[in-house]
Amino acid sequence: MKAVILSIFWMLLIKVDGRGLSVDNSLSNGFISLYKNTEVVELLDSNISQLYNSDTLWVVQFYSHWCGHCQRFAPFYKDLAQSTSAWSPVVKFAALNCADQSCDKYQIQGTPTIRIFHPKTIANKFDSAFYGFNLPVKNDKEYFLEAILYNLDVATGKGVNPLV
Repeated sequence: MKAVILSIFWMLLIKVDGRGLSVDNSLSNGFISLYKNTEVVELLDSNISQLYNSDTLWVVQFYSHWCGHCQRFAPFYKDLAQSTSAWSPVVKFAALNCADQSCDKYQIQGTPTIRIFHPKTIANKFDSAFYGFNLPVKNDKEYFLEAILYNLDVATGKGVNPLV
């Protein structure tokens, strides 16, 4: 009986790995990433401060590497970041793995979560902009492009000009 269970377990592992659901855990310091070698900036607790007082509008995905929804959304997010890479440094895409890093301070209630951080956002937890602005998670490139352009317009209306 134990041999049958072990055989099924190993077959399941091989099948899951064969469907592309494996994760790349070769990011430095042993952190696991769904976005290695892509246009998506991998945020860590040590570098997340770059979201603040920046000239960049950041589109940030909070994810967990083990989350099935996150794994299925990752190819779309990578493609979206690649297709807008010419917009850098005005717009950048980033991701923070909540399974490895601290997402509690951003009040993340589930993964995946997408948030936009406007240019010149101050690092003040008493300002709601510190937490970013939620976007629905959907595989709709046109929606994201419109949301990015809208948020750039909002930031410009507040006197922030990321194009300078």
